[in-house]
Amino acid sequence: MDEEAYPYAFYNARWYGYIGLLFGLCFLLMAIFGLVSRNLNELASLFLFIIAAAFGWIGWKMIANKEPALRFGRTGIWTLKLGAVRWQDVLLEFGRVSTSKAGSFDTLKILDRQTTRQLDAVVISTFSESVETLKTSLQSCKKAKFK
Repeated sequence: MDEEAYPYAFYNARWYGYIGLLFGLCFLLMAIFGLVSRNLNELASLFLFIIAAAFGWIGWKMIANKEPALRFGRTGIWTLKLGAVRWQDVLLEFGRVSTSKAGSFDTLKILDRQTTRQLDAVVISTFSESVETLKTSLQSCKKAKFK
């Protein structure tokens, strides 16, 4: 990826990975405690070990990931899913996904300019930079078009 063509880079906050590792450690400790104290049967402990491994793996991947989740510049926009896409091929749309219990998440939808079909959606609430910083940076790219 050409660093000069995409000077604006936005990374996911690493603290989400640490939270995943913490959850994994908690499930691991519950599984070990359940086995040692004989409060859980082997199947329940195995289930907790699997959950611990999943949280640990996801957390580690988030911490170890050095790639930006989103890059853009004068020529276009780049995401992990899409790769590089020119501005004249896409529209951008800011959105918010509301969940009943977890609150809401800000998203950036990348749409095909001709069909308005969604090509990718990036959760921007998890970025280490603020959503307002992202919006300001995108607006400074004169070629970015919004729906």
